[in-house]
Amino acid sequence: MTSVRRAAVWVVVATFLFSASPVLAGGKLSKEQEVACEVVLCLSSGQRPDECDESLKKYFKIKGKKPWKTLKKRKRFLKKCPSGDYEGKDEHLNALAEGAGNCDIPSLVAQLNTNEPPYTHSIPEYCQTFASHEYTAGVELPIRSELCHTAHLSDLGSRPRPIVDWAAYDGYSDEAPLFNAAEVNAYDQNSRLQRESYQQPICVSRWHDPSRPAPEAELNGLLAQEVTRVDAQLIENRSELIY
Repeated sequence: MTSVRRAAVWVVVATFLFSASPVLAGGKLSKEQEVACEVVLCLSSGQRPDECDESLKKYFKIKGKKPWKTLKKRKRFLKKCPSGDYEGKDEHLNALAEGAGNCDIPSLVAQLNTNEPPYTHSIPEYCQTFASHEYTAGVELPIRSELCHTAHLSDLGSRPRPIVDWAAYDGYSDEAPLFNAAEVNAYDQNSRLQRESYQQPICVSRWHDPSRPAPEAELNGLLAQEVTRVDAQLIENRSELIY
């Protein structure tokens, strides 16, 4: 981010503080109030200058014996900034205490993406509030990309003719390897899904940085895993009905 753009973001998030409180505008603050106001200002911006480091270091050192006690102590500290009774103040300070340090893109991507169904979780409400609040600026959240398997929902046509790879056959196995095994297996899998009347897309998703393309290789791998899982589950359910 350029220095000009950084300054513009800083002005946006600072304006409400200096307009909301005569005490703040007049500069009559104790050292503790000054640090609290610096923290409110710094946390309200997704782009923080180096001047924020010292104040934020002090803020994040505020901890309780349990997570909810830490949250309570930090909220109490933020309220020491005499920023007046502007509209939405409590919601704003709550969003800062709950979201700051927990809602950055790398942390959320690591927390929300899983390797098992449903593969992604929803962004916490406090992060949505933190990013969308009118008194925060420059805060970005990850975006979710989705990939779906729908081949079983359309006409499959004729089954591909298996092409045996005789050169690779050991002469002992029950089945000879196929040149087009992937194609044949995919057809059989989709055919089973149709026979079991699985009439919905099979989808997977991934959260990622909005400045980067969707992780296609990861999505493709997860989708193959999920299609296989659904297919296996249908086979198991059918076996249980038979026996």
